[in-house]
Amino acid sequence: MADYNILVGEETKHPVSSSTQVYKVTHDGDKRLPFLRRSFISFTYGEDASGRPVPIEDFNLISTFDGDRLSRQAYASFNDLTSNYDVIHGQFFWGSYYTNNSLTFKLATDGMSQEDLDKFKYWFKAGTVRELILAEHPNRAIMARVATPPEIELLPFEKRVTVHLKDKEFQTSTTVYRGEITLELTMDDPFWYAK
Repeated sequence: MADYNILVGEETKHPVSSSTQVYKVTHDGDKRLPFLRRSFISFTYGEDASGRPVPIEDFNLISTFDGDRLSRQAYASFNDLTSNYDVIHGQFFWGSYYTNNSLTFKLATDGMSQEDLDKFKYWFKAGTVRELILAEHPNRAIMARVATPPEIELLPFEKRVTVHLKDKEFQTSTTVYRGEITLELTMDDPFWYAK
């Protein structure tokens, strides 16, 4: 059996580890890369209490594709307004109207902490509408909400950490996750607007 120290107290927040691939593809040293360099792997969803947009990499996640290519609808679904008459061949087309829009993201992580996972579940909760901005189109936004509970497919791994309590350091273990989360967002107003 492993020899672990059992601690009573609160775990302090650890700084983001710059050794994760998520951090390396979204940052240049300590500086976050501009949207142009994070295209198709990043997006922001809402703002924090200070008014700063919240990028997905703040949860130690990046957006990936299902397979090797981008696959999504070009714009929102629509319904055609038509009329059929028994005495006329074919139908009359009166116009189309758009229904809601939606986007599904496949998010990947190579080292998400339990704290990151808990923050993600809180931030992407049902019933909250926030502004969505895709890194590949930073000049436009749309109001979005979570459509279905995020589907989590994560493997838990043990990570040895040093915890500081009072004036002492202790070695203990925590959990980090690697894997994917599927996030589906819906936009009740299907149209993007300029930022």
